[in-house]
Formats: sequence, C-alpha cells, structure tokens
Amino acid sequence: MIWRLQSVLQFLLLVSISLLGSTETRVVAFHPVFLQDLLSLGVIPVAGHKSVDLARFLDPEQLAGITNLAMPTNPEQLAKIHADLLITPKLSPFEFGLYRQLAPIAQIGGFSTAYDWRKRHREVAAAIGMIERAESELREYDRRAAEVRAELTRAGLHPQVLMAYVHEDRISVFGRTTNGVRVLEDAGLQHCQATDPAHTVVVSYERLRVLDCDALFIVPAAYASQAAVDAIAHQIELLNRQPLWGSLQVVRQHHVYFEDKGYWQNTSPLGADMVLQEIEEIFLHKHRPALHAPAPLDGNTR
Repeated sequence: MIWRLQSVLQFLLLVSISLLGSTETRVVAFHPVFLQDLLSLGVIPVAGHKSVDLARFLDPEQLAGITNLAMPTNPEQLAKIHADLLITPKLSPFEFGLYRQLAPIAQIGGFSTAYDWRKRHREVAAAIGMIERAESELREYDRRAAEVRAELTRAGLHPQVLMAYVHEDRISVFGRTTNGVRVLEDAGLQHCQATDPAHTVVVSYERLRVLDCDALFIVPAAYASQAAVDAIAHQIELLNRQPLWGSLQVVRQHHVYFEDKGYWQNTSPLGADMVLQEIEEIFLHKHRPALHAPAPLDGNTR
C-alpha cells in the first residue's frame, strides 16, 4: 500500500510540474548528477550541488550563475532562493517536511541517484516537461555508442577492462550495476573475466593479479568533491606501495587511467558522451573538441 501511494504521489508530481512548462521555473538540483541531467537538457538551474568538473560543461559566467548549495542543506540559503522546483534524491518524511518549510511553494521531486541513468534522466526530464528532448538525447547516445563499438570492431579491438576505486586496504571493482560500467559495455568494452561483471567485487591487495586486464580505470568517489579528486593522488600512492602492483602487465604497459572526473559515476547524457570520447582517445587515438552543455533555453527553463 505504501509503495502504491508513493507511486501515485510521484505520478501527480510529474504531471503537476510538467504543467509549469509555459512559465519560467526556478529549479534547484540537490545532487551533482541531477545538475548534469538538467544541463544535458539545456536547463541551467539557479542553484545546485556543484561537482568540480562542471567547468567542462559550462563557461565561467554560466558556472558563476549557479549558487552552490551547502552540504548539508543550509536552511537560510535555501529559503532565499525562492525555488519553484526542487530536484532531490528520495527523501525521508523528516527531510520532506524540512524542505517544505524552507520552500513552501516549490514542487519537490524525489528521484533515485543509484538506478539506471537512462531511467533517472527520463524522470527528471518529465518533471520539467522535456521528455521528448530527453528521448532525442538518448537516441543520440545510442548512435554514438554504436559508432564507437563498430570502430573498435573494425580495428580488431576487443578490450577487457575494469573500473575500480582504491581504499586503504582493498580495491572495489565495479560491476554493471554501476552506470559508468554500463557506458563502457555500451561502447563494446568487455568486463575482465577475472571478476564478476554483475556485482561490485572487493579485491584485497594480496590478489591484485585479478586486475591484470587491457585497461584499468581508477575513479574517485561519485560525488566528485575536491576532496575526492585530491584522493586520486593518495590512491596512486597506495597502489605504488603494493609489491604486486608493479608486476601487473596493465601497469607496465601504462594502461592504468586515473579518471578524476565525476561523470564516470555521475552519469548523464553529457557525462556518458565524455566517457565515449575518452574511449575513442585511448583505444582509437581519436580526439574530439571539448564537449559543452547544449545552449541553454531562455531564462532558467521554459
């Protein structure tokens, strides 16, 4: 019964927000991945949780126009924004009540940050009445992924790769439940057979040999805060201390890539295209001009 009620409320939210399409809407994004979803749709929110790699998508003036939300939420800051729409992760009843007090006229949309990025992007797009544009973006992504996959095949390349995060005493190897891994597989890269492709696998430093594949992508934490990016240097130091690390073929051939960009996990159409671009550069030695967000719509969103 609770699940059905939540589904009905979510449906009513999407319908009511989509009706705002004829007026300017002040949108706030409460997670870096929601901010990327909006930018992919050509919508620049008035405020959001900025990740450090947004400069890859926006010029300095556009970036400066987005108020960076404090974490945790600063009640006074949010109250001053006068938001019409809050794009948030799923909220507890307490959090919902708090946001309602701080933004009494705003619609509040609670979306998951964990599931399939395509589904999330469609839901965010529906919330602002832009589902057709989202479908067009996803079709373009499918075309680009198929193009990269075909080029790898023509080149006779079938790379086996892993995407991982380094901890103090172990390495987490991500499975296809991680959105970044889904993008790699869409492009035709294969999960290294030494680990389970379906789930995240923990590998101790004593078992580093299972990481020996054609390419290894080391990524920061999904939020891509400056602290997470700084942690990349620490990850490199940790790995270099391990006796087995230097013996791996993937290390000796310089095919370990430290990806200090949040879009490897905060996946959106913009971020997914950036990952495809990096795949082309690494395996096909192609270079494309830096990608920026689509031209924003007039106002905040229409």
